[in-house]
Amino acid sequence: MEFEQKQISPPSSWEHFESLCLALFQEIWSDPTAQRNGRKGQRQNGVDIFGVRGGSGEQLGAQCKLKTLLNDSQLTFDEALAEIRQAEAFRPRLAELLIATTARRDATLQEKIRLLSEERSARGGFRVKLLAWDDLVSLIASQRVVLERFYPEHRTDTQALLTRLADLKPRNATEPASAPSNPWLPLHFEEGRDLGPALLGRDLGPGDALVCPRLVEADALVSELRRSFSVRLMGVSGAGKSVCAFQAAHTFWQEGWSVVQLQDATLDSVSLNADPAKPTVFLVDGGHRMGSHVLNGLEHQTSRTKYLVSTHTLEANPSTHRGAVMLDAQRAVRTIAAGLRADKRATLSAVKRADDHIGDGYLDEELDRRIAAAEHSALYPWQFCFILGGGWRRTAMIVDACRTQGTSLVLAAIAALQLVSRDAAAALSDVGELIAGCDLADQEVEARVRWLVSERIVISHSDLRCAHQRLAAAFLRRAFDGLDSGARANVQRILRKAMSSPHSTLAGCRDLLQETGFSEWVGLHPDHWLDEQTSAGLLARCFCTTSAEDRMFACLLLAALGGASGVPWRNLIDAAGVRLLATWISTAKHPLGHGLYRLINNVWNDDEQLACEIVTASDPLSVAHIASNIDVDSAYSVAQMVDRIALTRDHEPWHRAFRGGLDWSPILKIVSTWPEGSDNLFFLSKYCSAIGMHDRELGFSILEVATPQIQKAFAEDAVDTFQAIDDIVSYFLGTWDILGVRGKPSPREIAATRKLLRLVQPGRVAEQLSASSVRDFEPGPRLLGFLSEVSSRLATEVRRKVDLERVSSTIGERWAKPTHEVKVFISVLSQGKHVIKRVVALLEAKAKNIKILPARLAAIAPGAAITVLQQGNTIALGECMVLEWRVVAYVVHVIHARRPDLVAPMLRPHISKAVEGMQSHQINTYEGMAEFVSVMKEAAPALLDDLLRTLVPGTAERHWTECLKSGGRAAQGAACLVEASLALQTPLRDVAARLRKRFPSNSQPKKRFV
Repeated sequence: MEFEQKQISPPSSWEHFESLCLALFQEIWSDPTAQRNGRKGQRQNGVDIFGVRGGSGEQLGAQCKLKTLLNDSQLTFDEALAEIRQAEAFRPRLAELLIATTARRDATLQEKIRLLSEERSARGGFRVKLLAWDDLVSLIASQRVVLERFYPEHRTDTQALLTRLADLKPRNATEPASAPSNPWLPLHFEEGRDLGPALLGRDLGPGDALVCPRLVEADALVSELRRSFSVRLMGVSGAGKSVCAFQAAHTFWQEGWSVVQLQDATLDSVSLNADPAKPTVFLVDGGHRMGSHVLNGLEHQTSRTKYLVSTHTLEANPSTHRGAVMLDAQRAVRTIAAGLRADKRATLSAVKRADDHIGDGYLDEELDRRIAAAEHSALYPWQFCFILGGGWRRTAMIVDACRTQGTSLVLAAIAALQLVSRDAAAALSDVGELIAGCDLADQEVEARVRWLVSERIVISHSDLRCAHQRLAAAFLRRAFDGLDSGARANVQRILRKAMSSPHSTLAGCRDLLQETGFSEWVGLHPDHWLDEQTSAGLLARCFCTTSAEDRMFACLLLAALGGASGVPWRNLIDAAGVRLLATWISTAKHPLGHGLYRLINNVWNDDEQLACEIVTASDPLSVAHIASNIDVDSAYSVAQMVDRIALTRDHEPWHRAFRGGLDWSPILKIVSTWPEGSDNLFFLSKYCSAIGMHDRELGFSILEVATPQIQKAFAEDAVDTFQAIDDIVSYFLGTWDILGVRGKPSPREIAATRKLLRLVQPGRVAEQLSASSVRDFEPGPRLLGFLSEVSSRLATEVRRKVDLERVSSTIGERWAKPTHEVKVFISVLSQGKHVIKRVVALLEAKAKNIKILPARLAAIAPGAAITVLQQGNTIALGECMVLEWRVVAYVVHVIHARRPDLVAPMLRPHISKAVEGMQSHQINTYEGMAEFVSVMKEAAPALLDDLLRTLVPGTAERHWTECLKSGGRAAQGAACLVEASLALQTPLRDVAARLRKRFPSNSQPKKRFV
């Protein structure tokens, strides 16, 4: 009996019905990429399934209406009309909408739908067709693939016979070649790479699967194979199905089984042929592309010595199979993350090859932080690998690929939406709205989206985001690369529309402004695409916010607009804006203070008067009340606001009222119960410093109450505590003033600082420094410098107790090219007669391993520098040929004293850098130049002459003139250059003569510098 003549019951669940309709319409429309619209709970605009008609390219949609036959439930015309009206909002616009229902045919309803469709077509609207369950059964019967997938029990003998006849049909010359004699490719697991290929998105082989953490489903596959001999592994694209199958097969390979893989999953005829003397595991990767009758036949051939594993992509085959193992992509991500954490050394080695910004250096991103970010953000294993390997570092390759495929505009729209929405998933219709007007048809946009998804630049068809938000930002910074002027104008149009998109947020708009502001392309800077209309819309949104968080982002966006658009602040913030911002200050709640900090700071930098107007228009007593009633959560944002308000202290009436309104009692009470922890101490430090800008006595009282906690924290972890209270010692007390702007601290400030250090034990601090990772090589020296300022005895004891061998072991391979933090750490440790000999001995012992020795370390250990030079390696003098000429001079001096033959080879690699410094436009570059020129006259006079002959006379005269005018140490440097140039027989001598005549006093070297 034919299928359509049977009494076939419709699906009982909407999920099954929708899956059936998707498979059916993929076949009828000849569009295997037709897909569901969004996911459960999302707005679908009257369309459950969408696709294009093969050949014509028409955009088609379908709405699935499940009705219960048991209750004789029917679809009404009003229901259908409601769905049709919703479908009007679907983008791109539909050419036809199918309403598929499990209800029975109804002549009246059919007529109404036909008439409505005719009327809509006449008006240029999309057509509408109604498919009742009877119609759907007939269509299913005509589509063998759908019939076999959903109703295999109803296949007729006639259909089976037709299938066999089709298989027997002779091939003509135009048909594909016959299958290879042995379509099964033997697999071997001996050769395995590390994680590198996976991080770069490459296809993975059997060996690669072994270095990936073993997935839970691999064990499930093994168990199922032992029980039933065959198993299907199902999962979404990119979930790790191939790797999982390889891992399961490896279990049997270790037991002596052979493992083979089918080379072409679309073959019409294949069997499980294997060596009868050896059991075999057969792998079919991409089983969803194999005909059901072929795969069923293979599964029927399995036995105790023939196991079959097939992998299936759920998007291509949404139906499940009894006994199938479902691969959970999210669990796979967690499994991989846990496995990589278990072997951090191997993980770091592979990740650093993909992204050298990962590591334990001071400016490196920590591996643990990157793994955590990847685990948190990734929906699929491939996305996890992309994030872990810093895929955005390879933006140039992605840009090149997108340009050749014509997808740059589409990706620009996706990236812009991702930023302005703060990483929200976008639909095809959202992207279409931004692309509209860019001369791309809807079908072209969809085709480009499919390519981006296939290349895993975008997550999925239903989740149009870049693989990571950092890729979106990186792409937009290079969005103009390779585009013509028309395409660049389209990108600018897309950016403007993104800012006005209903999906945009204030925080996201600010992100977009910042990211495009960092672009190397001038046309991407907001000055060139942010127009008056867009800015006005953003301003209106900013000033309409009500919650503290929204107002914080509004302030941050206003701060970005003031820096991005080049528009005067008073054009952005008028009198009404001043009053509104003043109200925000008077009623500020956490976290608004952070935004106000940035806004007041930026306004002050350009328009001090306007900043004063904003602050003084607020109510000082209300602000004082806010500042007096903080808790741990709000302390930081309140401190930031109070800190920037202090810029306007010259407006004495407002600030006098503010100080008078500060309530000491609740402030000191909350400080006395402040919770422990470096983060909490950091918040307290910010608050104490900010309040101290307005009322120093209250600041000292806060510090006095907090001192016992700070003392305890210093005793337990001096490095972290010093970083946490940086604002107190740097700004409030001024005892750590590395920039020299605070002035000499008072006895009271010094005493308060020393009191904080009362419980510090030198041995404990030395142990902490000895155990430092390279990442802590920067804060450690800062702590030592601070201790030297306030307690030289304590600093000396710490240095004496540091374990240099342990420090050397931590430096490890970095000895070849010591990084900045290593150089600073060793330099600061060497200060003091009790330690210098040990440091020199260490450097001399390591000299044979050093390829590039920093100049400061060469100055500490000249013997090590000589060893480095004798091996043909380099002293990095160039790094000091800007602001540290005295270091260069000293190194040249000591090397000349010991090995004068090595001076020229040591200097030769840095000739161009020296020339650049000798004619620099920056006056401070010449400070220390006098010492260098004086030493060079003695150590390498011929090389000095060569350097001077290389200078450009006009450039040198212009910049030396400025130095001689300024006086001071820069003038002394220029004077030495003038003196040395007078002995030349080149145009530079004429320059020197003119300058000597013009500046008879300042152009005379005052003394000899050594």
